[in-house]
Amino acid sequence: MVLSIVSIIMSMYHVGLYALEIGKPPCDNCKFILIEYKNNTDSCKQYYKYFAKNMKRSKAYEHFAEYFVSNHKYAEYFKRFLPENSEEYIVLKHNTDSNDVSIAYKIFPIERHLREYKKAEILFKVNKNNYKIFLEEVDGGTEITSCAYVTQ
Repeated sequence: MVLSIVSIIMSMYHVGLYALEIGKPPCDNCKFILIEYKNNTDSCKQYYKYFAKNMKRSKAYEHFAEYFVSNHKYAEYFKRFLPENSEEYIVLKHNTDSNDVSIAYKIFPIERHLREYKKAEILFKVNKNNYKIFLEEVDGGTEITSCAYVTQ
């Protein structure tokens, strides 16, 4: 009984029990590792930080999206590849059981200096639940942060 309650709560937040181990991949075939995890901090109900070693922003997005889509019912509407430019779209309600689902990609290319790394921000909304995912190329790979929060 207790185990089923825990699994229901964990599935509500789309987190596997093993995903909370720092330094480990969040899934068996993930090509990135979890480097930080926090609950209820900086307006995030759940905050995750991952690192994709030796991957550029676009490749890291592809691997992270595979993982995220498998853990969230409406993430199937994510683009398969990171778009070249910023864009936003709303999924038709008849495809989402009358839920409000929208996805916005904000792309930050190199603009000022070669040392300015490439970044991308994805805002994924399902009704009042929001997920902000931020990718930034850093030395040695790409950092991916994910913040889940609820708007009032």
